[in-house]
Amino acid sequence: MVLIPVSIESMSGDAQRGTTGSPLPESLVTEVGDLGGTPIPGVPVSWTVYGDGAVISSGERTDDEGRASARWTLGATGGSQSVTARSGML
Repeated sequence: MVLIPVSIESMSGDAQRGTTGSPLPESLVTEVGDLGGTPIPGVPVSWTVYGDGAVISSGERTDDEGRASARWTLGATGGSQSVTARSGML
C-alpha cells in the first residue's frame, strides 16, 4: 500500500521565546501524514526561516514515525522571527 502525504502538522516547538543569536530550548518537530492521519516515513521536509537565524535539520526526510525535527538558532536582530516546514510532496 502506498501512503500519499496530504498534511504536515507542527507537533512541538511553536511559540518559543529566546535570546537573539541563541538556539531555542525545544526542537521544532513536524509530522507528515496521509488522508487518514497515518504518519508517513521517508517524506522529504525542508525548513525556511523568515527573518534572521538558522535551522539545522536532523535529516532531510521524515523518520520511521513520520516526523522531522530541527534546531533553530535565532538571528541577531530582535523582533518576531518564524520558521516554516514544507514537504516537496505536498
